[in-house]
Amino acid sequence: MKALSAYGRRLTLRDFERRSQYTAILAGGVIADSGEYRMRSQREGGEEMSRIGKYASRWKVGSDGLPTVMVEDHIYAAAEPVKS
Repeated sequence: MKALSAYGRRLTLRDFERRSQYTAILAGGVIADSGEYRMRSQREGGEEMSRIGKYASRWKVGSDGLPTVMVEDHIYAAAEPVKS
């Protein structure tokens, strides 16, 4: 998430979308999720740019009223930014 927030500040992140392609239930109440993401950014007065890549994350399922939380998140850039 640090990479995403740095990208957002630098290039004025407008949208971040994830599309899950694989989900697995692991031991200990952990869910692994991976797929593709798309980030769109646009500086004031500039053209909109998109970056598409892959992501992988792990979630810990909450129990007894506790929330489900993301415990690990990786973003892998697959392409240079392109004009949207």
